[in-house]
Amino acid sequence: MVDNWRSWCCWTTSYWMIYICILLVCRIKESTQQIVIEELKVPKVVKAGDNTSVILDCVYDLHNSSTRGLVVKWYVNDTILLYQWIYGLPPITDPTDEHIQCGYKATDDPTTMYRAMKINNLNIKHTGDYKCNVFSVADDVSRETSMIVYSPEETFDLKYEKNDDESGEVVEVTCIAGGLYPEPTLEISVK
Repeated sequence: MVDNWRSWCCWTTSYWMIYICILLVCRIKESTQQIVIEELKVPKVVKAGDNTSVILDCVYDLHNSSTRGLVVKWYVNDTILLYQWIYGLPPITDPTDEHIQCGYKATDDPTTMYRAMKINNLNIKHTGDYKCNVFSVADDVSRETSMIVYSPEETFDLKYEKNDDESGEVVEVTCIAGGLYPEPTLEISVK
């Protein structure tokens, strides 16, 4: 009977120790919440043009994270690094893309001031999947969304011609459009 009592006590003690450890781990995780990207502000569709500018903003919160090693990066199509800001240093941009305005300030807060990227004079080459990556020594998070930069047609010509042949009336339709992006899908219905 004593052995059963000891066995039950050991099992109960072990159970409570595991329970307390789980509670402590949950509490520690809760109190050390890391970087969170709260919102990724990227327009879905934008018209290309000389006077068109957009701001791609990566709204994040450090919560209890340290600024040690804080870096914000913007990528397009997952591999091309367009913009990088290392906390405490001025931001740098892709030297091959003269449309990105280096040094645009999103906020006056020193931990988030260069989180956004401004693109001036958009063209169709700026269509793509944009990813913001925020990391520090404690955490690494990213979010991604798409932006389409469209161009309306420069030329558009729609012609139709009726012809009679042996089988009856035939209509020939010709549609020509140039200088537009993305490439449209044309649907013709007959009633």
